[in-house]
Amino acid sequence: MKAFHAGKFEIGRLGCKVFFLLSGLLAGLFFSAPIQASDYLVGPQDKLNIEVVEWRANTASIFEWSPLTGEFTVSTSGNLTLPILGSLPVAEKTVEQISAQISEGLQKIVGLQKPPSASVEVSEYRPFFVGGLVSKPGKYDYFPGLTVLQALSIAGGYARPVDRDAMGIQREVLSSRGTLRQLQAERLSLLARNARLEAVIRGEPEISFPEEITSQSHKPEIRQILKEEQQIFTATQKAMEAEINSLSRNMSYAADHTEVLKSKQETLEKQATLADDELGKISGLVSKGLTVSTRQFGAEQFVSELQTRQLDVAMALITTQQAVAMAEYKIEDVQEKYRLEAQIQQTEVRDRLTSVAAGIQTTRALIQNIELYAPEAAASAGFDTGTEFTMMIIRNVNGEIQRFSVDELSTVLPGDVVQVERKDDG
Repeated sequence: MKAFHAGKFEIGRLGCKVFFLLSGLLAGLFFSAPIQASDYLVGPQDKLNIEVVEWRANTASIFEWSPLTGEFTVSTSGNLTLPILGSLPVAEKTVEQISAQISEGLQKIVGLQKPPSASVEVSEYRPFFVGGLVSKPGKYDYFPGLTVLQALSIAGGYARPVDRDAMGIQREVLSSRGTLRQLQAERLSLLARNARLEAVIRGEPEISFPEEITSQSHKPEIRQILKEEQQIFTATQKAMEAEINSLSRNMSYAADHTEVLKSKQETLEKQATLADDELGKISGLVSKGLTVSTRQFGAEQFVSELQTRQLDVAMALITTQQAVAMAEYKIEDVQEKYRLEAQIQQTEVRDRLTSVAAGIQTTRALIQNIELYAPEAAASAGFDTGTEFTMMIIRNVNGEIQRFSVDELSTVLPGDVVQVERKDDG
């Protein structure tokens, strides 16, 4: 699926239709996709491939905006972070709307006469999951217009005794538990990193790790996480202090130089006053014919020399005062630079924490489903062709996990868990 703003064309719709047709054949039925690829609404964790180009008539050439060209991932908050444009809200928008948003935004920010051409396509959809009494439960790539029946066909259809042996179930549980442990370890590492960044932002001398981590500090892996974050924090503090100390030394030198120049300025002012008095006396004697004019000329030269030296000192004093002010500004700028870098990293950490939390929740649900329904799947040898199944979708709706019954023609959304269960006889 690809949308190109300014050119108004799309690529990839035919491929999606062929994919839908093949999925229908696997299930034994023909389907027409409920929604077209161009109607797909982008959401968190989708990966978008973006190309931005501009036709420049003065050189008769196409200019590529390389910083805006490449693959970008939609954050868990539904935003797309791009160079130049910053953070753009793209959740619940089509690729055509996003391409127009990029094109018009770049024109406005850069001040282009015409909007550039922005091409946007979904290179990778966020997955959906199938669990319960199916032949191949797990995570699958999503495509627009996916129905429950198509999801079941992708997962191999309803489970039969030959498809679910004890060893296969054990492998699934072990794999899911391994994934869960990895996600939990990553979450603790992210929490420790967030605590370090918070200490930098607040200017704290020490890191205040959350109780959730410190209570597990007896574990070797947790001790290693805390040690690494403390080492990074110490290195950051030393680097910042080194920059500040260097600037402070420069400021101190400039301040000392300022005092020396002020003292020199006072001395020159006194000398200038005395020289003016002396010149006045000599001028009086010359006017009375009591001394030669050459003496007056020498006195005038000395006064002129003192005035020149006073100007030199005044200029040097201004320069050193500027150096002091600049050093003070740079000291504040160094501290702000480290805080800003920490804030940017903290935003990325929090986005990843949200993503990891969702992954933990989904993996736990899959493990619970496997553990809950494995005994029934093992006993499914008694199933006959008349066995009936019921299907449910587990969906995150505005941050709340909801379960609701569906039929085979219901639409599956990205991130959904399609759960297949045996229908009770009663």
